[in-house]
Amino acid sequence: MKWFEVRDYEQSRHYVSALPWAAISVSPSNDWPHLRLRNRVALLQLTVDNCQNADDVSRAFLFGGIFSHNQADQVFSFIERHWSEVDSFLVQCEDGYTCAPAIAAALMRLLYGEDEWYFENCNPNMAIYRTLLIRGFYSGLQLW
Repeated sequence: MKWFEVRDYEQSRHYVSALPWAAISVSPSNDWPHLRLRNRVALLQLTVDNCQNADDVSRAFLFGGIFSHNQADQVFSFIERHWSEVDSFLVQCEDGYTCAPAIAAALMRLLYGEDEWYFENCNPNMAIYRTLLIRGFYSGLQLW
């Protein structure tokens, strides 16, 4: 089982792995942390409006609000493209508590049928989580 490691802005700058990894970095601006290069295979950077809003579901479905279907598709393409190359994925957002856990939880739900850890330890942004789940079910995410 591959793991989706969730970190905040500062913690992500210090992330290291002895094995190949890829990163998804989410920010409300273009202020990206400088992630280490050692063993990093790829990086996806997404600008997400109002990233720290934990449950603004209505905006997610109106006009591509918080997290668009296009952004969900970018996440899935990134995961599919690098799945066989890496042992883990770092998912990073400003606070490490809302947006990154939403992405990680949705991917764990779609891929392994479990997402409990993220809901017990974080406060995933439900708009992002639901957008990814809906998009994932329709797109038929295929990794193996």
